[in-house]
Amino acid sequence: MSPGVSSAIRDLIDRERLSATSCMTLTPFWRDHATWLLPYVDQVDVGLHLTLTSQQPIGPMPEPLPAAACPPSTR
Repeated sequence: MSPGVSSAIRDLIDRERLSATSCMTLTPFWRDHATWLLPYVDQVDVGLHLTLTSQQPIGPMPEPLPAAACPPSTR
């Protein structure tokens, strides 16, 4: 979500307080921060968080969804 959150996740892994995490794909730094997790692949479960609502898309939206943002969750 942000550099601060990514740093806190690494700190929690280092202190053995976190056993799994994922990378949120619509942040501008997710690819870089995903590499921060490489030293931890044998220590924690690492996943990919596909963000499909309420965020700015990384590219043009298809015709059925022409808004400038992913649709919000209706829950």
